[in-house]
Amino acid sequence: MASDSAIAQVTMTLDALAATGNTPRPSGETLEQQTNRIITGINAQLHGPTLATQGEWELVWLALSEANANMAYLAQRA
Repeated sequence: MASDSAIAQVTMTLDALAATGNTPRPSGETLEQQTNRIITGINAQLHGPTLATQGEWELVWLALSEANANMAYLAQRA
């Protein structure tokens, strides 16, 4: 079982990735294109071996509001 500090590091890393969808859509980008961009960005970060998640996590669900106001996602350890 992971230590409390390791769990905290992973939790903080997963939390920080939520800001991936926080940028405004570039001019002309559709909601679908934005969704795909965010999925690609989160997956790239989750697969990064230098983060606390050590490349062992994967995106399983993503939700965006139409106004780009909120983003939520679920990830699980692969």
